[in-house]
Amino acid sequence: MAAPEKQFNWRIIKHVLVLLFWFINTGVFAYYIYSQAVSFIKTEQSPVTSTSYSYEDPLNYPTITICDWSRESSFAATCPVCTFEYISCYWYNYADDTNNPVACPLTFTFFKDGQSCFEANADISKLLTAKKKGYLGSINMLFRIPINYTDPLLSAYRLGASITFREPGTLLGSIFAETNYAIPGRYNLFSIKKVVYEKLPKPQTTSIDEIPLPTTDSSTKTISYEATYSALKRVKTADMTDNDYLEQIEVAFTYEELKTTTITEIQQKDGWSLFGEVAGMAGLLLGLDILKSFRLFLMFPRLFFRQTSLGKIWEAMN
Repeated sequence: MAAPEKQFNWRIIKHVLVLLFWFINTGVFAYYIYSQAVSFIKTEQSPVTSTSYSYEDPLNYPTITICDWSRESSFAATCPVCTFEYISCYWYNYADDTNNPVACPLTFTFFKDGQSCFEANADISKLLTAKKKGYLGSINMLFRIPINYTDPLLSAYRLGASITFREPGTLLGSIFAETNYAIPGRYNLFSIKKVVYEKLPKPQTTSIDEIPLPTTDSSTKTISYEATYSALKRVKTADMTDNDYLEQIEVAFTYEELKTTTITEIQQKDGWSLFGEVAGMAGLLLGLDILKSFRLFLMFPRLFFRQTSLGKIWEAMN
């Protein structure tokens, strides 16, 4: 009598194929976690920005600092007639084509960089405001920087003034970090744009007794004023002397638009979004969810004390 043929055990083949597929999906899942972690670190270090605009009427002017770039403050002691001098402040009235005076209180001071300067619009309780853009809303200030023609070192000086715009109530930075300048013989017009930059808090490192400690940078909002320079040549009128024309500096400032530009940093991913992406891929590739994972976790102590088998865990996962 012939021996019975062995039947093909499809149950074993099925488990082998499922186990193989488990290995493949686990590898794909591990690579996915790695790639998402790298992407999360990159987006945390390089957030994207969003730009928005808000129109304001009226819009407060910034604090303006105008410094004599021609000489250091110590030079005033040897040349009293060379003192930086304020003449007038006005705005143009287009209705009757006249220049109307503006109450523009100025403070004269010497700054640590050795420059003699005037500050305008520094009192936050009485700020100048713009109700029109362009030349119609401009405020014009006239200064005089006398030239000591007998000074043998005159060629070593640069004749002109540096112009700084900053948020009222904030401290002035270094004059030598400025890039805006005005010179005599021109109508120096600065068209400014108010920009608010809101950045994400970034971790910093400080140390106590040489032990590094993680901290958070709380300076998440900064306000700056970007200026675009343009100029017209001043005409020497009959009532102006040669020295007046060569030594007077006219500075005007206005807003390009009566609006504030806000640039906001946005974190594309956070911890919760990363967790959701990883959890979703775990459910797709491995069929794991929170409840199943917790149930498997409860089965491991029984496996340790030999009260269950790997087969039970395999059945629970498949």
